[in-house]
Amino acid sequence: MNDISPAEKPQHSNRATGSAVRRAWRLVRGERRGPISRFFGRRIPLKVGARRRQVRLGTLVSLAVLVVLALGSVVVFETPLLGARSVEVVGTKQLSAAQVRAAANVTEGTPLARINTGEIGARVRSIASVAQASVVRAWPATIRIKVKERRPAVAMQRGSEYVVIDALGVPYSTSKSRPADLPLIKVADPDAIVVPDFTKNPLPKKNKTLLAAARTALTLTPELRAKLVRLDAPDPYRISVELAGGRSFFWGAADDLAENLRKATVATILLNRPGHIIDVSTPGVVSVR
Repeated sequence: MNDISPAEKPQHSNRATGSAVRRAWRLVRGERRGPISRFFGRRIPLKVGARRRQVRLGTLVSLAVLVVLALGSVVVFETPLLGARSVEVVGTKQLSAAQVRAAANVTEGTPLARINTGEIGARVRSIASVAQASVVRAWPATIRIKVKERRPAVAMQRGSEYVVIDALGVPYSTSKSRPADLPLIKVADPDAIVVPDFTKNPLPKKNKTLLAAARTALTLTPELRAKLVRLDAPDPYRISVELAGGRSFFWGAADDLAENLRKATVATILLNRPGHIIDVSTPGVVSVR
């Protein structure tokens, strides 16, 4: 038997062995990759499907919200379901609630959301005796109107009639007879005092002279008012309190409420003192003539 050295072994034997090894490795690698591939093959379609379902669900929810909002808007703005059924009035004293409702002119059944509360307030303020008016919606079916009536302070004679002036110095009504319990005032030019048309101008400008006279009148003590004849108001800074018997208190300006109260206190103390003209414009330093 002839021995063959390793160097002399056929080369095809080595190639056959290499091929077998490679086939075996591919089988092993295939077994390792097979479960992973099958795993990802199952998972990827599941993730895509779930994402698609989430997108569809989100779209449906968004559409549902839009539908609800649209229906809500129709109910609130277009139907009488949330319409005005009552008008509540508070704050009246001289006026009646019916007068305020008539001026407000709220159409029953109008959706509250479409009601212009500012316009209602302006219509209510067109009543001469209303100084302020606020309007709010009280859901689901009420309009609430709160009014503050003018506070009469003084009256002024103009020809054959009397003009009533409120605490803010606004002339707002006239009367053929002198209003009871209101001090009279005398101004430089009565004809220049005109009651405004509140339907066109519900917030008229204040007259400084009338305001000073009104402030003075409202701070007078009962003792001073009992003897009061009139207030002279040639301008806002030279108010005089004219009393029975020819006595006069020079008041000066009336800008400061606390100062006005001090003037009234000093004037009351000096009521029984001698003197025809008493200057209390600076209550800490009084002069008597």
